[in-house]
Amino acid sequence: MGARARFWEGLATMLQAGIPLRQTLAHIDASPPRGFSGPVAAMKAAVDAGRPLADGMEAVSAEFARFEIEVVRAAEASGTLDRAARLLADAAESAERSRRRVIGALLYPSAVLLFVPVPLNVHHLVQGRPLAFLGGCLLYASPLLALAAGGLLLLRAARHGKGAARLLLALPLAGGILRDAALVRWAQAYAALDDAGVAADVAASRAAAACGIAALEEPLAAPAAALRVGRSRREAFAAAPLPPDLLAALVQGETSGTLAESLRRAAGGLEARLRTRVDAAIALLPVAATILAGAAVLWVALKIVGGYYSQIPK
Repeated sequence: MGARARFWEGLATMLQAGIPLRQTLAHIDASPPRGFSGPVAAMKAAVDAGRPLADGMEAVSAEFARFEIEVVRAAEASGTLDRAARLLADAAESAERSRRRVIGALLYPSAVLLFVPVPLNVHHLVQGRPLAFLGGCLLYASPLLALAAGGLLLLRAARHGKGAARLLLALPLAGGILRDAALVRWAQAYAALDDAGVAADVAASRAAAACGIAALEEPLAAPAAALRVGRSRREAFAAAPLPPDLLAALVQGETSGTLAESLRRAAGGLEARLRTRVDAAIALLPVAATILAGAAVLWVALKIVGGYYSQIPK
């Protein structure tokens, strides 16, 4: 379990046991999760000064996602901080599990792809030129490493830059996964804000900021203007980039007075589908790497055979 998940798990467990927030933070601060002592100290300082826990999170906002801050601020207003901490603990643990699975799934394809330059450059070794062999391998590996680094930078830039976000969302498989993950965060934040009694237009704006993808924030926040003049959620969110089940949850929840619960159920269903898509993407990685490696080896084999036949006297 990562440091973030351990923090939220500890906070949820102690709050659900009836331990006051200040005492809970003092206990966690005495032995904070590794690498998380700064954020814990900032939150403890805010609470000791009589300010909300969310203010302490804002003071170290680089350490927390907007989704976490919005959920905590709403939960403090509604008196459901223990439930919010449990939600965030589960979300952090789920994200950590997915991260470990993706890294584990990338190990084999990475090893295969990094092996590809060996047969492509083995002729240098045969000719007694080891430096040329190493240079050829590095020349091949450099674009792959640059592509991986560029992908990570693009993913980080998508949180604040609309251009990077639109580019990622346009990718066939990864774009759908990122969009679904952002909408799960949006629905969970909106549910927490509704529980706290936040006005519908303010909830729309703050939940949009919590989605974590810059290109989705504006269209998800746009319904706030219609809600501000008394439009229903059906009318306000009609043009929003929401899947049918989330839109239906908004409409049905508004009609029945169970908006938060309806959104949580819909978010749970969307999250289950998201896990299925992630599993499918992970399953494709070794296949794609093996095909690329096989193509490279075949190319080398054809080159060797072609060179052999070219030396046969005619």
